[in-house]
Amino acid sequence: MTANLLCDTTLTPEYPTSEPEASINIGSDRDITLSKKYRRLHTGYHVVTITLICLTALQMVLLIMPFANAYTWESYHPESVAFLLFMLLISLALFSLRKIPFSLAKKSAEYRLQLLPEEDFLLNDATSHYHRFQANSQHFKTHDLKRKICIFSEGLLWLIFIGLGLIFHSLPLFIAGAALSLVIYLECDHLLNRQYAVHYDKQHPLHTDDPAKKGTVASGEGKIYSWDYDAAADSFHHHGFTQLPNCSADCIRYIFYARIDRYQYQWTIAGIVLTTLTAFTIIIGILQFMLPISDFIRIPNQNWFLFFCLILLITTGIYYIILLSRTEECFRNQTRLAYYCSDAPLSDQFLKAAFLSLYERGIIKNVDIGHGVYSYDCVMFENGKQITDLREDDRMIVIHRYYDAVRRISLDFLFFTIAYVCFFVWHLGITSALWGLPGIAIIYFVFAFYLFPRWDEALMKHKIRKYTL
Repeated sequence: MTANLLCDTTLTPEYPTSEPEASINIGSDRDITLSKKYRRLHTGYHVVTITLICLTALQMVLLIMPFANAYTWESYHPESVAFLLFMLLISLALFSLRKIPFSLAKKSAEYRLQLLPEEDFLLNDATSHYHRFQANSQHFKTHDLKRKICIFSEGLLWLIFIGLGLIFHSLPLFIAGAALSLVIYLECDHLLNRQYAVHYDKQHPLHTDDPAKKGTVASGEGKIYSWDYDAAADSFHHHGFTQLPNCSADCIRYIFYARIDRYQYQWTIAGIVLTTLTAFTIIIGILQFMLPISDFIRIPNQNWFLFFCLILLITTGIYYIILLSRTEECFRNQTRLAYYCSDAPLSDQFLKAAFLSLYERGIIKNVDIGHGVYSYDCVMFENGKQITDLREDDRMIVIHRYYDAVRRISLDFLFFTIAYVCFFVWHLGITSALWGLPGIAIIYFVFAFYLFPRWDEALMKHKIRKYTL
């Protein structure tokens, strides 16, 4: 059974994992210099961030003021149009300044890591074993190549939907198509992630294997997850994370890297969303006054277009404030985790204590454990090991698949909902279609949290019985 890390690993003063200001080491001249640089950058970050947040909040207040009186948008004057254009330029200026707090937060986090007493700063010259494996792994090389093909295909789909939007003179039609294409990309990426099972199936054939069945995802997954299956009870030993797995130190490094990868993924997506919202609002705002495009945007008239721009600007401002408020925490955690998953000489006790602390604080999620264990097992598979050669807590289990699937299913339903609203409500103008949103929400919760876990577990049992028993 899975050992409980909560019982056998505790935090000690020798291995602190929190970051109070008092823990900063300022004993030597070097530390004093670094401390001054850190505090200067830290103060500069907060000053810049608070200033940008206040300016963004002020912009949103100014945007709302003309609409404070009901129905005032029905009689706009040229002054109102000029005011909106001025607000668009302000949004562009605020957007262009976003790099300043980002760079200050990143540099501040690096200086802070150097000042922690238990660590010699090796982040800049330490090479992660994970990166070395990715560079030498044929599995990951093939995976990256196929992912690039998927991204290229996604770009082609976007071009097709842009063409359809221009042909039918409809912006919402393009947005709906782009959202559906993202659903297709997520599912294709999921299929690529399952190809490790093909490699495992080829590398570890059973003596009873039918040659025609070798090299399949189903056969490989059946062999990998069969260790956790109890044939007598027809069930799996591990049904959830009721106990935190007592992973090995090497596996924990991969879990840390999985969290870094998710930080980078989330930050990249956040930047893309912010850039898209800002650019989209500014471009359509300027185009509308140079070359009226109300028909293309499917907005009834100029008055409603101004209101549409107002909603976009306020949405962008709120998103910008949320992003600024999370910047420091994101870079601080990412920098510290990068040190933990590198080749730095950290003890197993320290890594396990850090793992426990980060999990309790909600920084490490169950999906990170699943991704980290998956990456670690792929390394072991390429080194010729079988799943039974690994420590029990370092092996993939079916629940890992579920946590990853819930995130993917949630994104699928989000993009599908966007496509639904854009096509039926925005493009076709069927406002009664909004009544379908509660139905979509009910279907999502029933499928993601009730039907899918049971279906996935039953499917895995079928694979195990078919290919291993």
